[in-house]
Parts: sequence; C-alpha cells; structure tokens
Amino acid sequence: MNRITTKKYTLMAVAAALVLSGCANDYSPRGGAYASKDSMKSANFALAANDYADPAFSCPAEANVTPDYDSALNGTGYYKVCAALSGTATIKVIGTASAGTNICVFPVEIINNQTWLKPDQTGAPMYQCVAASSSAGTQVSFSATSFNAVFIVSGEDASQMVSCLQAGTYLSCPDYSYGKFR
Repeated sequence: MNRITTKKYTLMAVAAALVLSGCANDYSPRGGAYASKDSMKSANFALAANDYADPAFSCPAEANVTPDYDSALNGTGYYKVCAALSGTATIKVIGTASAGTNICVFPVEIINNQTWLKPDQTGAPMYQCVAASSSAGTQVSFSATSFNAVFIVSGEDASQMVSCLQAGTYLSCPDYSYGKFR
C-alpha cells in the first residue's frame, strides 16, 4: 500500500472510533449541536433547596419542562413547573431562562399524546410573559382554560413562538422548553 492510502485508512479508523465511542457531538433534528436531555437532567440545574417547599404547590424533584435541545450547552432552559393545589389555573415556574431574564409560558393540553394549543380571544396561542426566578419561582395564571403542559421560551422569542405554533412548522421555532406537569 502506498503512504496516502495508509493515511486515509488511519484517519477513517480514528473517525469511526470517535463516533462509536460516543465522543462525537449529538445533533438535533434542526441540525445544531446539543447536550442531550439525559446528560443535562441535573447538571447545571442549580435550584435552591427550598424551591419546592411552598405548601400551596406540588413540585417535582427534577425538571419536568426541559429544552428541545440546549444550544447554549449551559443547562439553562430546565424548569420545574409546579401545579397549584387549590386549582388548575395557576402554576409556579422555577428555573433559569436560556436568554435574558423574562420567559413566556404557553399553556397546552396533552391528550392521548397529541398537543392541543390554547387560543386567546383572537385565536392566537395564549401565552404570558413574566420575569424568571431560579429560586423562588414565578407564579403564572391562565384562567378559563385547562392545561397540563407548557412551552416556555425566552421573552425575546415570544412572537417567533406564536408564529411557529400557528404554522405548525417545527423548523421555524425558536429554542424552547416543553413538558407535562400534571
């Protein structure tokens, strides 16, 4: 064999070893590198010890609303969404926004593995923007609707998320977190 062929086979073997060993990046359906949900489930998810000690809410031990993919690779976008014990209209969101300090919460209903949007009076997806709190949590209320899951985006991405949800085109969505909490 000549030297060029030997080098080519050596490079191919190294590349195959990297892929098979799990050292390569994962890629999302949208084509960007990300940290998988499993690898980031508790990493960099620093919440205060008393973040779910509020007796008015039922909070999970771990994040139940997680990013589609963590494009910043820093663990943000993981949230604990707590259901109010006194009714179905109010939730508490605990976590850190992936960008900025505001988050926008879009209520949805999951029935038989299908996600149903909750429209506002104009027919657009209902949502509410609030300041995110990683320790105390932020209460969000949606009266006159039932919901058991949410999409959460950074405040700056609200209008893009509305467009994405209305069009139903995944590729046009901003980075978002999604999950069922009851």
